[in-house]
Amino acid sequence: MIELAVGKPWRRRGIAAGLHARLLDGVRAERAALTMRPEPEAAAARCAYAAWGYRKVGRWRPGAEAPVYDAMVLGLR
Repeated sequence: MIELAVGKPWRRRGIAAGLHARLLDGVRAERAALTMRPEPEAAAARCAYAAWGYRKVGRWRPGAEAPVYDAMVLGLR
């Protein structure tokens, strides 16, 4: 998955959580990982990821000119 976004009129209805759960259902990996921008505008997404069990494990910058991302991991086993 590259991005998970729900249109404003449909938010806070469990749609993103349901899609996320369905995507991971049956995955046999030990963990799932994601990166997200750390800006305050992403606070709602950060709260959702935390509620789904993700924890921040560090920061990542994919290149010298690229923005910094928070790296988050979810244990699946």
